[in-house]
Amino acid sequence: MKFDKTNTKAEKYHVFLFEATIMICKPKDNGYMFLNEYELKYFDLSVCNETNSWWLPSSTYHWALTNPSNGWILNFVFKSRKKSERIYKIFKEEAMRINKPESHELLGHKPRTNTTFKPFVCSGCDKLFDILKYECES
Repeated sequence: MKFDKTNTKAEKYHVFLFEATIMICKPKDNGYMFLNEYELKYFDLSVCNETNSWWLPSSTYHWALTNPSNGWILNFVFKSRKKSERIYKIFKEEAMRINKPESHELLGHKPRTNTTFKPFVCSGCDKLFDILKYECES
């Protein structure tokens, strides 16, 4: 949450979730001004909480996305529990989707990076890998 210069009113941002990318925008005229984007896979999701504190309006509901590698925290604050839980659920489902095991992991193969720049076939599962530098560990 970011406050104005007098620390009396919180600024409002619009958050868009496209696939695994979080886009932060600010309302401007009849549209939005892009501020920043983050990849959801680098963030941990906190639990939903109700807060009564001096810097938040009474009975607000919040949760946060935290990036452990650089300490970035994106706080999400809502007036209604229902809206907070609904949006939290959307972020949680997307985080689970991008972090779920791939089909080759279920077959006992673990992907690892490779420095090759040409396609090749894994000798263990005969899967064709492209130039994205993946291969199987068996």
